Formats: sequence, C-alpha cells, structure tokens
Amino acid sequence: METEQDVMVKKSKNLKRRRFRRRQRQQLERVVLELAEMRQDIQQLRATEESHNGSIKTLFLSLGDTDFVAQKLQVK
Repeated sequence: METEQDVMVKKSKNLKRRRFRRRQRQQLERVVLELAEMRQDIQQLRATEESHNGSIKTLFLSLGDTDFVAQKLQVK
C-alpha cells in the first residue's frame, strides 16, 4: 500500500518528467522552425544565384563573347 509520501514523490516525479518533456518538445519545435527558415533562405539564395547566372550569361552573349560563356558553361 502506498503511503501519502509515496504518492507525493510519484506526483513530483511525474510533474518533473512532464516539464522536462515539454521543454524538450518546445526546444525541438524551435529547432524545426529554424531549419525551415534556413531551408527557405537557401532556396532564395539558389534562386538569386540562378537569376544572376542567367543575367551574366545574357550580358556576355549580348557583348558577343560567346567563347567566354561557352567556357563557363562547360565548367559547371
């Protein structure tokens, strides 16, 4: 048979466990949000890079330096 103290200890342990798990879950949620933001930033950077690469190709093609563009396209 459980004593009153046993019950209190059990409740205290359960409370500590729930608090720990809640903090852990909140921390995990924050990390997931940060990762989602990072992924979005990376996608934007890639889109910007593609846009810049296209602009650079267009610029050199318009200047008539097709050899340079062809050389750069082969490197990638």
